[in-house]
This record gives sequence, structure tokens and C-alpha cells, in this order.
Amino acid sequence: MSHSIELTINERVIVAKPGERLIDVAQREGIYIPRFCYHPKLSVVASCRMCLVDIEGIGKTQPACATLVSDNMVVKTQSHKAIDAQKAIMQFLLINHPLHCPICDQGGECELQDTAMGYGKGVSEYSESKRVVADEDLGPLVKTDMSLCIHCTRCVRFGKEVAGVPELSFIGRGDTAGISTYLSRGLKSELSGNVIDLCPVGALTSKPFRFKGRSWGFKQQRGVSSHDCIGSNLVYHTMAKGYENITDVMRVVPYTNMALNEGWLADRDRFSYEGLYASERLETPLLKEGDHWRQASFEEVLTLIYNRMVAVDPEKVGVWLSSQMTLEEGYLAQHVFRSSGVENIDHRLWMNADVPLYQRPSSVALGDLHSFDTIVLIGSNIRYEQPILALRLKEASEKGSDIISIGAIAHEYYFPYQCHLTQPQELAMRVFELLHPPVSGQGSLSGKVLFLLGEEALIHVDIAQIQAMVHHWCDQSESEYMLLTPGPNSLGLAASGCTPDYKAWGAAKANGLSYYRMLRNTMDVMWLHQVDPMQDVSDPKRAYQLLKSAFTIAVSAYDTASLRDCADVILPLALAPETPGSYLNYQGLQQKFVAASSPRGEAKMGWSIYHVLGSMLSKVVAKDYDTLSQDVDRAYGTMVWPDIEQVPVEKPKVISAQWMRVGLSSWVRGDGLVRHAAALQQAYPIEEFVLLAETQEASIEGQITNLKYSDTIAPGTLVYERGQVFYAETMGPLDDGDVS
Repeated sequence: MSHSIELTINERVIVAKPGERLIDVAQREGIYIPRFCYHPKLSVVASCRMCLVDIEGIGKTQPACATLVSDNMVVKTQSHKAIDAQKAIMQFLLINHPLHCPICDQGGECELQDTAMGYGKGVSEYSESKRVVADEDLGPLVKTDMSLCIHCTRCVRFGKEVAGVPELSFIGRGDTAGISTYLSRGLKSELSGNVIDLCPVGALTSKPFRFKGRSWGFKQQRGVSSHDCIGSNLVYHTMAKGYENITDVMRVVPYTNMALNEGWLADRDRFSYEGLYASERLETPLLKEGDHWRQASFEEVLTLIYNRMVAVDPEKVGVWLSSQMTLEEGYLAQHVFRSSGVENIDHRLWMNADVPLYQRPSSVALGDLHSFDTIVLIGSNIRYEQPILALRLKEASEKGSDIISIGAIAHEYYFPYQCHLTQPQELAMRVFELLHPPVSGQGSLSGKVLFLLGEEALIHVDIAQIQAMVHHWCDQSESEYMLLTPGPNSLGLAASGCTPDYKAWGAAKANGLSYYRMLRNTMDVMWLHQVDPMQDVSDPKRAYQLLKSAFTIAVSAYDTASLRDCADVILPLALAPETPGSYLNYQGLQQKFVAASSPRGEAKMGWSIYHVLGSMLSKVVAKDYDTLSQDVDRAYGTMVWPDIEQVPVEKPKVISAQWMRVGLSSWVRGDGLVRHAAALQQAYPIEEFVLLAETQEASIEGQITNLKYSDTIAPGTLVYERGQVFYAETMGPLDDGDVS
């Protein structure tokens, strides 16, 4: 078969490849063919028939989506035969379609509405009563108006073929046919919001967005996901309100980036914008006086902070930073504090040991995962930690890659995989045995292997040994590995010097205290940037004790009970959609964005807070944001990533600990923005924990029991408590000394 063929479309000679679909070839050449059921990422069903075209030599019009091009094919998309067929289909689709356009949330961006303008009649010939379909309750995220459905089945195919969760189906026949969950249950896929984008009519729309605005009244602003290290691209739709021109984010939709998220978006990226307008948003500085809080001015609060900072030993000042900080904020923050002699700076608030963690960019592109013979998940619930990466794993599995999972939990994935269950304290041992089987060649990994180190591995006390084993194994083969760190910018903060042992941008190695060591020391002043001490750290109990004993300054977007209990000063902070900046994703790709919305009240952007603080503490000359951004770009452009130090690879020892952490939090509890998004919290409530049988072969869902540190838990139990997931090895209470 030749590598190319020639065909004619509307009297134009076009070169195509054998096996291409006619609708794709026409679109590439700028030739419009209407369609409803067709989508390039879904299978072809040719059910809507809107793409009928006239092909020479074939008596009846043919659907362009289901027709493969052939050599010397002659196609007409604008002939009388093709236009008449398309108009007939449009008339058929509009027979039962209600006239909801003035109030429909799809108005202004509806494919059916647009196509009807070109192919529909101005007057309906149908005089019978229209069919009315009862709406489905799909949960708090997706609103249905099923009378508008044209049965394109895009949503059904997405669930089965892409998301891997077939929650919707086409049931019934004739006038009773329709899209349904059948069992009357809400959508539970972490990617369920994508059916909103796929629906070509107003049958599936965003429930939080219901009647909030119309497409023609929005401004669009590019953005980057602020919840995971993939860096999904998205678009904020904003609307100006009031005379002060304060912009509000009305909704979030995906921006197509084929190298990263393609055209998909995880629910927490799509719906977390509601957290911008939560009632807990902090709009003015707060100052504690005795047991009471009062509002204060920035000048008063910053003066108090300055007096405290200059009066204490810099070695007794600790800084905890959120991985949601931008690259610019992190660069400036560490520079300000280090200029003042403070070296105790860390953003790795998930660490459970004082060991090195070498964060480096990965050279693996998401689109190349299928090139690996085997993909090994080490301590990762990939579906919820990195939903977009999980889609790529599914694609790799379908193309022949074998997937292996090692960890304490048999997670429910939508692709086949080998599950190697292990007790948490034996995780490093199991990794060693996988890489170094007792008999050479027996059960060993072969071919090209990709290792993905997830949340359970990163918070493990043996993470340094696990990383060393995987690194040395990959160094001697064609294999690669990736650290799937929490948050969107953990790699960027490591690069910009927000760790105590950094070698960033040519700087000398620092000798400050890590987060883990700060927990076990006495500090006089603690600085928190967007950190909730009960949710965002690996050891809430020790963190609470440390922060209560120190003078604690919290820069936070939210006024929470835990911050009021631990902090002495709280400064209002702008969230990621309200500030310009950039993130480094897992590849080291720097993605810039600008502010899409206005900060609430007196909230300030993080970089501006550190500019003012720097000028007060260390005479750092305040610059505007553009100058700061240029400084960061120059520094990052000349950066040489540090080499991973040689860690001896030896057989690990089994850890002796009654309790082990195996996870940080629910996938919609990872940061303040999602925790305060009402619809997300309603869709995925924390009401479940997983109980492993003693044989570790079964998992059962149950109700959470409000576990406290003194409660007695049965062996083999996984429990969610205060943002953590613990594993009970033996019967007994969760004592502070037993936690690892």
C-alpha cells in the first residue's frame, strides 16, 4: 500500500493517508462538514447522520465519519444531494427538541443551535406534541435536561472508552430511548465533568454554573491546573461585576494541549473555582490579642512581624511553604528569608523522615508512555493523585504495556494491572525484591520500564532508599522513573531553593532544618504560606504542638478554625487564579499564566507580600512583577540540576512501627481551594475508609468513625483521619511515638 493517496473534495485535489476518515481529512483541509455524534477521541457510531456527503459512484449519501478515504475518491459536501440529506436530518433532530434557547445554558455555544442556522427551516412542519423526558440526577456537578438530548451518545462512549467508568448508557427503544444511569445514581468518575464539553446540546451542563451567565458575556484567560504536577491547561471564563470592574470566575473549561491533558480536565480542576468565593475567604488581616481576634491593617501587622523577626535568632525561625506557590513567589520568598539569615525553609510537608529527596525533571512525555514495555506504580493511587496521567496509562495498557502496582492498597483502576499487595513497612523490601529477584531472570523486569513513585512512596520513611534503588536500576538500563509529587509546583519550589538542602541555580548548599526536623525542634517564629496545620502536613499533632509554642504567622486565603487556633497573625492571600506566575510540571516545563480574577477584599498576591517583607527585613529592593519574572526566567534558563548523590543500594530492613501512613488525603482534600469548593465536597464527601481483610485480598467500603488518636483500631485497617490515611499493623491505640 502506498504511503499517500489522492482524492477530490469539492473539486479540490487533496493528499491523504490510507485509512484516514473522510471527516478528518476534510477538516484538516478547512472543509466544513456538520456533525454531532463524531468526536476525534471517541469511537465512530455514525448515529446522528448529520455528516452525510455525496460520494461519486455511490447512490446514497454516506456518513463522512464512518467513511475511509480511498484513492481517486470524488466527494461533494455542498451538492444538492448532500445538502438535502443534511437538511432532512436536521429537521428530524428538531422534531422533539424544545425551544429552550433563550434560557438554556448552552445558548451561544450550542452545536445544534449553530448548525440549525445553516441547515434548519424557519418553520416546523411537525404539529404533534413534543416528547418530554424526565431528567436524570447525575449528582452535584452535572445538570441534565434530557428533553434536549439528541442521542449522539458522546457521553456514553466517553465513560466507556476514555474515563473507563461506564456510568451512562443508552437504554430503551423508540420514543422511550434515552441516556440514563439506569440505577439512578450520580456520576462518580473523577473526570465526569468532561461530558459537559462533549454534549453538543444543552442536555448536560454544569450544575454549579447553572444560570450564572452566557458565553458572549465572558472574557477568557488561559490558566494552568493548580492541583497536580502534570500541569493541565485550562481556560477561565470571567465576568466583570459592578462599577469597580471586579472580575469573577464563572466556570473553567479545558484548553487543548495534546502533549499534556489533550482536551480533558479532571473534576477538581474544573470545579474547584468555587473555592474562590467560599464564605471562609479571608479579606482583611487578623491579629490575635489574648484569646480574641480582631481585624487590623497591613501596616500594623507587618510592623508587628518585623519587630518579632528582628528580635529572634534566625536559626529559630521556620518557614513552611505550600507547593501551590508559584515559581516567582518561591524564588522571592526564599531569597527574602535567606537574606535575613533564615535557612529553615521547606515545602515538602509530606515527608515522614529526614532523608534527601532528589527532585529532577523527567524526560518522559505523556504521549510516549505506550513505548514502555512495563510501567510500575510504586505506592501510587494514580487514578486520583494524577487523573490525567491515569488516562495515559489506560492508553498505554490498551497498546500493550504491562502495568504493575506495589503498595498497601489494591486500588480500583479502569485498566488491567498486576497488584503486589504489601504491608506498608515492607514497601522498600518489595521494591528491592522486584528489582533483584532471588534467581536471576526469574520474575525480573525486562525490556523498557517506567517507574512511577506516588504518594505512598513519597511519604514513606524509606523514600531515599526506594528512590536510590530505582535510580540505579534505571541508570543501568533504558528505563526511566518519575516522582509524582503533590501539588502543581513542587519541582519548581525545589529548583528555586525552597528546601533546606538545596543547590539551586548555582547557589551553595544550605544547612537549614527540614520540615521533619523542625517538627522535632523548638522554634520561636513560624511562617506558613497557604498551609493548614490540620490538613496540609504529614503530622498534624506535632505541627499543632510546634505552632502553638511559637509565634506563628500565617499567609492564607482562608480563615479556618485550625489557623485561628495555632496562629497569632493571619494575612489574606490571593489564590492561584488571582495572581500571575508560573509552575514547573513534572518535566520541568515552565508554564506561565496571568491573573484571571481579582483578589478578594484586601488580599494580596504572594509576591507582593514578600517584596514588602524583604524591603523591611533585609533592604531587598522591591521590584515590579515583570522584573521579578525576568529575573526568574534568567536564573531558570541557566540552571544546572544537581546530580543525585550516590546512596548505597542494599537490602532494606522491615520497619518496626505499629502505624504507618499510606496516604495524605482524599483527592479533593489536597489543598484549600478544593476543600472549599462546595460542589466538589458534596460530590465526593469524606464518608468512606477502606478496610483490608487480614488476607489483604478484599476491600470493603464503610462509614468513617471520627477516629481520634486514642481510639483502638483492629489490625489491617486503613483509616482517614485529619487529612491522613493510616495503616494499623497491630491492635492498639495510635500513639504519637508509634507513627512513622
